[in-house]
Amino acid sequence: MSTSSVEPAPAGEAERARGRRRLGLATFGAIALAAAIELLRLSRGGSFFFDEWSWVQDRRGWGSAAFLVPHNGHLSLIPVLVYHLLFATVGLRSYLPYRLALILAHATTCLMLYLYARRRIGTFVGLLPAALVLFLGAAYQDLVWPFQLGFIASVGFGLAAFVLLDGNGPGLGRRTLICNAGACLCLGASLASSAVGVAVLVGACVRVACRRDWRASWIVVAPALAYAGWYAHWGSTAPVSSGRAAMVSYFAHAYRASAGALAGQTVHQRTGLVLAVALLSVVGVVARLAWELRRRTVPADLLGALAFAVCFWALTALTRTKYHDFGASRYLYPGGAAILLVLVETVRGLRLPRIVAPALAVLTALSVWSGHAVLVRGAGSLNRAAQVSRADLAALEHSRPTPDYRPNRHLMPVVTAGKYLSVIRDLGSPALPWNRMPSQPTAARNDADRVLREAGNLNASTVDRSSKHSSARIESFNIRGTAVTAAGCLDLRPDARHAAIGASVALPPRGLLVTAGHARVQIAARRFGPRQGPLPSVPAHEAEHLSSVADGSSTPWVLTFTATAPMRVCRAG
Repeated sequence: MSTSSVEPAPAGEAERARGRRRLGLATFGAIALAAAIELLRLSRGGSFFFDEWSWVQDRRGWGSAAFLVPHNGHLSLIPVLVYHLLFATVGLRSYLPYRLALILAHATTCLMLYLYARRRIGTFVGLLPAALVLFLGAAYQDLVWPFQLGFIASVGFGLAAFVLLDGNGPGLGRRTLICNAGACLCLGASLASSAVGVAVLVGACVRVACRRDWRASWIVVAPALAYAGWYAHWGSTAPVSSGRAAMVSYFAHAYRASAGALAGQTVHQRTGLVLAVALLSVVGVVARLAWELRRRTVPADLLGALAFAVCFWALTALTRTKYHDFGASRYLYPGGAAILLVLVETVRGLRLPRIVAPALAVLTALSVWSGHAVLVRGAGSLNRAAQVSRADLAALEHSRPTPDYRPNRHLMPVVTAGKYLSVIRDLGSPALPWNRMPSQPTAARNDADRVLREAGNLNASTVDRSSKHSSARIESFNIRGTAVTAAGCLDLRPDARHAAIGASVALPPRGLLVTAGHARVQIAARRFGPRQGPLPSVPAHEAEHLSSVADGSSTPWVLTFTATAPMRVCRAG
């Protein structure tokens, strides 16, 4: 009887625990879905950007070099593989699949963070760190730029490895072996995604060592040896730092920037809140370590999380100190995740007052709200860059560039005309549709005009001064000087009011004949945008034929001619 009266309680408690876990997962799913929808909305104007083009142009093959050559020192095997699969299935015409791949990786990483935190601080409180990372606005580059898939994948695979390591037991039963093998594979995948995986591996090594589970040491040894073999053959040369003091300063600033990101602030906002988060984190960790030492226990998971965090910032300081980019958005995602792991381990197992959980929820909501403004600004800056780059590519496609011409050294430094035109023949074009150019923002239209001028949409050739012209009317305006229009020509000469003469003329389909007098004729041109750009001038006593590529647009070039001596502009016959 006594046995029957006691047994239902554990069963009922287990059922309630399963119900709480299901409700927690459903809540996480709702938050993740909201984050995914918002990130899709904010990144809807994005396109291929900056370093991403090196993968598009130079890593399309399936040879080993395409996957194993480091990018800025990172082994990027898994992100490059994802891009290859997308190249083969959707090409370059739509950026949406690339954005979806990033958001899926981001949501999965946050799920791993939730599973990690749930075991330590509870089903519902564990949602808070996951929510912070889901909406980590200061890390907007990682959230809306698919190229940053590498950093997110390294963190996500690392968290998955930590979760699997939690399942290890003292024996080598079937479940433990599966967990160990999964953790080993996840650590290898983390290393194969970016150099953040090195910090993840160090954290895993510390956890295994502190637990003294030497039979499971192969979990970390196998991926470490594989990475060492890659580094010996393909890795970059040893990094050069800017001195110990500079590295320490960079380390401290990088930590503060990541703490600020969790508080919804940017590195430029030197608020007391950022300082409070940074200092409280340090004080809390020190207090927890002191408490564990008094109990004579080894907090393996806390030390592993600390090792991950310290190693990440140390590696970043070692390689990036001279660039002073400690607050760069792309580094705040792994940095923020590392801090959260440490904080979760710091409060693990503590019985906190009931008011603490609601207070933390309110603080999380305030941080997400504040960080959302940063996210909106950051995503907007990337979208504006995409507008300009897509307009530039459209202009490039409607010109006659030389193979080595670079349309935009600031936004697409590696893109050259020859490689780009070869790529789009195979994968399709991500450029702005040509008929939408007139409706683009001013910055995009002005830059597209620059590319058109530089890439050969306008042509100039020397002709005989007596070349025939059309008798059709020439469209001219903004005339300075004395002008006579007759038989398709505009004759300009100085007058009492205008020593420098000039006129703006719409370029007709067959072009213009420009004849200079005894002074050089300066030419400026604009088409879609209001800003004029210079063209080569017409030397004195010479004539040139100016024409444009027939590109299907009804928007004509407007050419402005200026000179200090009589000149003639005629409609070509």
